[in-house]
Amino acid sequence: MKFSFLSFFLVLTSAVLAQETGLWTDHLPYNSVNDIAVDDNHYYCATNQGMFIFNLSEQEITTRSKLNGLNDIGINSIAYNKKNKTVVIGYKNANVDLLSGNNIINIGDIKRASGYTGKKRINHIITRGDIAWMATGFGIVEIDIAKEIVNATYIIGENGTDLEVYKLAIEENSNRIYAATPNGLYSADMDNPLIFYQFWHRDTLLPAGEINQVATLNGQVFANKVTTGSVEDSVFYSTSNGWDYLPNQGINKKYDLRVVNDFICITNPFTVNFLEADFNLKYIIGPSFYEPGTFLPRCASILSDGKTMLIGNDNNGLIVSEDVTSNRRITPNGPYSNKVFKLAANNKKMYVAPGAIDEIWTNAFLNEGIFELDGYEWKRIPPTEINGIGDVVNVLIDPADNTHVFAAAWGSGILELKDNVLQNVWDFQTSGGNIVGPPGDIENVRTGGIALDDDGNLWVTSSLSQYPLSVRRPDGTWEKFSAGSLAGSTTNVFDVEVNQLGQKWIKTRTKGILVMDDTQGNPVFKLIQAGVGSGNLPNNTVQSFAEDLDGEMWIGTSEGLVVLYSPQNIFQSGKNFDAQPVLFEEDGVVQKLLGSETVMGIAVDGSNKKWFATLNSGVFYTSEDGTETIHHFTTKNSPLISDAVLDVAIDNETGEVYFATAEGIVSFRGSATRGYEDYTDVYAYPNPVRPDYLGPIYIRGLVTNARVIITDVAGNIVFETVADGGQARWDGLTLDGDKVASGVYMAYVTDDLAERTTVTKILVIR
Repeated sequence: MKFSFLSFFLVLTSAVLAQETGLWTDHLPYNSVNDIAVDDNHYYCATNQGMFIFNLSEQEITTRSKLNGLNDIGINSIAYNKKNKTVVIGYKNANVDLLSGNNIINIGDIKRASGYTGKKRINHIITRGDIAWMATGFGIVEIDIAKEIVNATYIIGENGTDLEVYKLAIEENSNRIYAATPNGLYSADMDNPLIFYQFWHRDTLLPAGEINQVATLNGQVFANKVTTGSVEDSVFYSTSNGWDYLPNQGINKKYDLRVVNDFICITNPFTVNFLEADFNLKYIIGPSFYEPGTFLPRCASILSDGKTMLIGNDNNGLIVSEDVTSNRRITPNGPYSNKVFKLAANNKKMYVAPGAIDEIWTNAFLNEGIFELDGYEWKRIPPTEINGIGDVVNVLIDPADNTHVFAAAWGSGILELKDNVLQNVWDFQTSGGNIVGPPGDIENVRTGGIALDDDGNLWVTSSLSQYPLSVRRPDGTWEKFSAGSLAGSTTNVFDVEVNQLGQKWIKTRTKGILVMDDTQGNPVFKLIQAGVGSGNLPNNTVQSFAEDLDGEMWIGTSEGLVVLYSPQNIFQSGKNFDAQPVLFEEDGVVQKLLGSETVMGIAVDGSNKKWFATLNSGVFYTSEDGTETIHHFTTKNSPLISDAVLDVAIDNETGEVYFATAEGIVSFRGSATRGYEDYTDVYAYPNPVRPDYLGPIYIRGLVTNARVIITDVAGNIVFETVADGGQARWDGLTLDGDKVASGVYMAYVTDDLAERTTVTKILVIR
């Protein structure tokens, strides 16, 4: 028999949400499917960051996330309620959404409840009529879908104690509800008041221990008995005399057990077994039908035709298998995973370093390759294409060529790629001994920082090395530098940046910032640290730094932000180079910008305004001097998916600002881009502006801070502004705040001296 595999990767633009402050876009992975629900025309697939929906009649896929309607992230379970035509969505933090068409209702009562000592999370959902039952970390919650309210909470443990419920099932013949728990299988007659624990009974005929799966079919109950270690789980089915071992269940652990359309669907780590009602094995789907390493089943279902099987796969989306012989994958466009440590963006491309180092700066052993966003399309450079190298912790795009990329791998060296093809790996050997690891292990090069200067020199940092800094010249020669007693084999180093003065700024783990100056011939080093006269940092745990367009160095630490306004003084004897906090007055009180926040990332846009990524409070966008906060985005007031933001990167060609959070990547369309010396391909976007477009209009390719006047064809001024860097923003409104009518509008652009002018047209359709 010939098996065909039809790859069905559907590419779509990620969902965007128009807001008063700009446009948001999610860049989330939707390829790890952990639950499936089905109606007559849709497949609903739950993932950690959101969900995707496949429309059968249109053969189209859409995504749902916090950016376009969902109220949370981390979906644990979904269920389709036929009576109300509603998808019930349960989150890992016990939040609940009801999705009906394009309408989403949030039921946050369980999430907000404070009276439960158990784990607040939704493990599983079943529905019947108007009612949904939630298996939670502390018991069972009943919700009325039609009324959109919580009806009751069932605490079913012995003597009314909290007991986690993994899964639920209703046996219609006996009208009993079953609950799989760590203490065994519990059940109750649904005609009884289930709120009283006395009506819940543990089945003593099943082998004692944890039951994590339960399902029912034709009067029989199926339960999975969990075993520890490498011993396989066992699925039992009920009989008139007790319980028997279910045949054809497959070996190993049982990830999922459900009954759908009179089939028993059992998901094991390596196979999915579909049993008919008489326990005959109808289908078995395993890795032999797929590319090695791509079949990682997590859940499975089957349609009413009895031959179309749906398999939720880890990292490879939804597999649709028809009669086993024809297979296709349905996967939304997105990154391979939500792992992100560092970002780099330039000219409509963005790269992700998905590796990591742990809290003591040792390998995390993450081997996911490198991710690339090219326009709207996500691509992955897998480990097999970069010599199997893992722990890629940093990435750098050549500013002169966005197809030329460098990556730092902790423990392996520096990778050079062109058009996503590996060109070189520079380590201890291939650098001629100039990238050096710790004494006694010099080939274990812990490279983290990479930077290109204006002359094309590639600067590299190496942790725990006698030579923390090295450089590769454009002619291919290498040189290494010792910082002497300031930083050596006991000093961890990471980021490096070359500022306008030619200084090399290097982040250390606990010693502040190491600065090197070689502009006078002989390299000299100095530490910028806490303490007056030594740099005046809040502490020596520096998390980030960035140079702004005025040459000032903005420094983020684990206890706040400071600015070093005079880096030229660092190596001048007797000159003051202490950093200062940014102070502003609010309600008569003088405060420090960002207070004592841990500042994980800093980025400067084309108008010299600043973006700050913080570990606990989301992201801030401030004026050039930091005294005015323009935006403060958190999970509560924006589509930001986590308040733990690890890095921020700006594409200064488009104004897109990317945020690397603990849960994945989202971006915000900022108004500032890089300014030009002269007009460069000036155009408006979008153009034409169609009736369904609600976002801002941008005029791009401008000289820095150009003045823009927008008129109608009769010459009447409808709007004027000053560009942010090389881009101006217009909301399509008049000076009085009214929407402009349909027609052609002229954008007249000039610099401060009216020496450089240009004009472009904008068509508005209402």
